[in-house]
Amino acid sequence: MAFDRPGEQVTSPWAARVRLLLFLLGVLLLVYLVHRADPARVLATARAGLVYLPLLALCNGAFFVFEAYGQRSLLGEAGARIPQLVFVRTTLAAYVAGTLLPIGRAGAEVARIATYSPYVGGARAAAASAAFQVPALWGTAIFGTLCAMAAAAQLGPGSQLTWILLAHALGSLGLGVLLYLVLRRAALGHQVSRFFPSLAERAASFDAAAIVPTRLYWGAVGWCLLARAVEIAQFALALAAVGLIPTPTRATLAAGVQIVGATVGEAIPGQLGAVEAAFAYFAPALGLGEQAAHAVTMPLLVRVAQFGLAALALLASSPWLPRLGPKTPLTSE
Repeated sequence: MAFDRPGEQVTSPWAARVRLLLFLLGVLLLVYLVHRADPARVLATARAGLVYLPLLALCNGAFFVFEAYGQRSLLGEAGARIPQLVFVRTTLAAYVAGTLLPIGRAGAEVARIATYSPYVGGARAAAASAAFQVPALWGTAIFGTLCAMAAAAQLGPGSQLTWILLAHALGSLGLGVLLYLVLRRAALGHQVSRFFPSLAERAASFDAAAIVPTRLYWGAVGWCLLARAVEIAQFALALAAVGLIPTPTRATLAAGVQIVGATVGEAIPGQLGAVEAAFAYFAPALGLGEQAAHAVTMPLLVRVAQFGLAALALLASSPWLPRLGPKTPLTSE
């Protein structure tokens, strides 16, 4: 919990090797899914949907921006110290880190903490990053419940997808409540300091900063739900890209399938292969029947749009990366 060095020791060599292995397994799974669906059909379906890539990229970017506003809102009045231009640059850098680096979302959080620390203090920046997991989980629980209701209406209350989505929503709610209680009781940093006494002072600062007013949490939940609404729009476009009618129910179900795949493949960088496997498995629930090529192509188009946007963000943000912070940083808060 070295808040003054947020970019240090993000991952150990052993963890990096494990993630590389998982990434290779994800690649193999993706290759298998494309092979099973017929590469020629997947390619033909993807070519027909390329016109939708800019809109898919726009939705993907909007999702990330809304989440970035949600996290900044947890800083309260201190968030106003972060210049808008720095916020934009940081969001671009975090998107690149979260999409292109093997450490995924952790890389995005490291980028935010490193850039926000000079303006709001390292402890507060790290606490906001940790605390944002609470509204993110609550937003996922609300959204997952909506997806479960759509599955129940479309497939029946006893369908496998309905129960999986409902279980995911309840699990997200439970984890969010648990983390909220831990942060409210100022226990996270304290527990860390028990094992690492040298970090006691920083851990105490973290615990103090982590006691975020509840009203700020609900504001952040609102931003997370806006991001999820954009995700439904994204999958409505993905459905249209493969030649299907993007009804609200079907788009909501597709977003729910994406949640399932991303959760199962959480340990795989970018959830590569896991999301595509979830779409292939739940193809009948989306009304695809035996159209495996359509099921695999949908998440692939979303993934291509995501990586394309990340490449553009990298080009846009790289000239600014060395000078994101002010010349005289705040060392503590």
